Amino acid sequence: MKIVVLGSGTLLKESIILQIAKDAKYIICADGGVKHLFEYGLIPDIVVGDLDSISLKNLEIIKEKGIKIIEFPTNKDYTDLELALEQAALLGAKEVVIGGVIGTRLDHTMGNILILNKMNKKNIKATIVDNNNEISLLDESEAVFDNTHKYISIIPVSNEGAVVSTEGFKYEVSNRKFEYSSLLGVSNEILGKRGKIKIHKGTCLIIKADD
Repeated sequence: MKIVVLGSGTLLKESIILQIAKDAKYIICADGGVKHLFEYGLIPDIVVGDLDSISLKNLEIIKEKGIKIIEFPTNKDYTDLELALEQAALLGAKEVVIGGVIGTRLDHTMGNILILNKMNKKNIKATIVDNNNEISLLDESEAVFDNTHKYISIIPVSNEGAVVSTEGFKYEVSNRKFEYSSLLGVSNEILGKRGKIKIHKGTCLIIKADD
């Protein structure tokens, strides 16, 4: 089951919102994340958070439409996004697409990207999308990627680094050791329609990006 979770970061393009929402069982907004839907006339299933970053106008819309609100106090140990993702897990999500979590606050952006690790530990496939990127986590497995984005970067985030092989890319490697946080795998390109990445050991961020 696929669930979409939206934060209150940079507004997503309409085409992206429509694409990720079309086959979602639920759409959960973390507080001000409702702006991504209301901008294009869409409605969330659930709103989660302390409601401190949502406009009064949007809050009125939520209440008028009887949208479910799961409210938390402002002083809490978890961000609104974490709480929204926990709700997705409780609903039985197997796949979560996360939008609106990249923005001008670098602390939030970095934390939101690293939260992919928490979802991975719950055996939930999670992907972050914004207007130019798709970010996911790959650990000790292989995956096939298409050429819908210009670049694909492989960034090891496990302390021991990662051992990586690639096929169908401009720069191919076989059982190559990537040290922790190494940028060796940045800005690779798929030569044909598809490319394969295999992580033999360790965990890597996979970032598909447009220029």
